[in-house]
Amino acid sequence: MSSVLSEVAEGFPLYTETLDLLPYGRDCSVVPPGRAGLAAQPASPEDVIALLARARRERLPVYVRGGGTMYAGGANPAAGGLVIDVSRMNRVLELDLERGVVVVEPGIRFADLLARLAGHGQTVGIVPSTGPAATVGGALAAHALGTGSARHQSMGDCVAGLEVILADGTRLRTGSAACSDAGFFQRYCLGPDLTGLFIGADGVFGVVTAIALWLYPLPATRETCVLGFPDAAAASAFVVAAQAAELTRDLWY
Repeated sequence: MSSVLSEVAEGFPLYTETLDLLPYGRDCSVVPPGRAGLAAQPASPEDVIALLARARRERLPVYVRGGGTMYAGGANPAAGGLVIDVSRMNRVLELDLERGVVVVEPGIRFADLLARLAGHGQTVGIVPSTGPAATVGGALAAHALGTGSARHQSMGDCVAGLEVILADGTRLRTGSAACSDAGFFQRYCLGPDLTGLFIGADGVFGVVTAIALWLYPLPATRETCVLGFPDAAAASAFVVAAQAAELTRDLWY
């Protein structure tokens, strides 16, 4: 085992062998793969804090990985170092139907989250184009688009607040949850929008350990259809016309 992180490896897996590290070299993109020096699978914010403390002392580059389904290369360890695999942090932490917010860990996959919410007649605004295997943390880190974007824009527009571990180990909560015991219920309420700093950042500014998403009622019915257009201009004109007619509440793609 690597001497760098051996002391904090107890309680969660740590991989150092070349064969074990092969899956951590790339995501689904065509971006050239990197070569991780080691990879860890923390199960709690405390594990993340311990990993970042050691990595900071040893000056290791840190990369955060979710489902590995993204196509932009943000999880590829181009400079080697430590890959933090958050796949074991996959719980629903809180389901607040009164406030209309669900708080999840970054490693939960959309398929599991949607199944959990369906029993309450609820859903989330965006399901990435990379599909139900994608993680919520990965979608947040990549500013994902997907099913629901016609109405809800991007993944970042569906976030009510975050919990983030900064490089120095500080545990930060954004939005209304920045106030002690207030919880997540409003994003824009205290000073600047710190939530937005971490959205689309691929883990550059910190490791996200909890994500609060707005809930939406499941549609009463759903229909799927395929529309053909002679060219891109005609397709664009259709989308613009649908938006102008305020049909985007029913137009999903």
